[in-house]
Amino acid sequence: MKDLVSALILLFTLMSLITFTSGTQPQNGGQFTQREIDAYKRCKSTTCVARVSLCIINKDCANCRPIAGKNCTCCEDCFRCLGQKLWKKCCDCVGLCTHTPRNDTNSTQQISSSYGDLSRSIPTMFDIISQGSHFPIAFMTRGKKGSSNHCKVAFFHRCVAKEDCIVSCGDMGSHRYRWFRNGCCQCVGHRCRDYGELQPLCQMCGIN
Repeated sequence: MKDLVSALILLFTLMSLITFTSGTQPQNGGQFTQREIDAYKRCKSTTCVARVSLCIINKDCANCRPIAGKNCTCCEDCFRCLGQKLWKKCCDCVGLCTHTPRNDTNSTQQISSSYGDLSRSIPTMFDIISQGSHFPIAFMTRGKKGSSNHCKVAFFHRCVAKEDCIVSCGDMGSHRYRWFRNGCCQCVGHRCRDYGELQPLCQMCGIN
């Protein structure tokens, strides 16, 4: 009974949120497809109900239709919003379990990392540095096209110690940091809802 209630709550929530956030009715003459209905029925976890609803409000998991052989941007957005652990548990709720995210560390060599929040976050400083930086770092941006609220992260080119990573990210005005065990340091901007990319993308810091 509890599973059924959770599924019904999610179905009602998703129908309302998709209509509200997209400004359009579902495809197929205003009705949800059988694929979507089957996906909602498989969503039995109350944890998934809450998280998936949030991701749909943020338009990260709404109306996503992956096509075989083509890059699925919305699938990657949904994966980032759910996170690696909840993706495995909740991908059935959005019918995307057949998609393998590029950032899924289980599909490549996994490198553990530690991460945290920074108390000295200065958003304006981070934004200014990211616009024309002479630091040995590379910036990456992800987010909705045409939106100013995009997530921006920075990777230092060379390996650094964890303590140096935390200090350097703090000096840049970053909101969060992620340090990989191979020495790769990532600074995360204030517009990111998560702790950045799950793979070490430092240019001169190998995986060994």
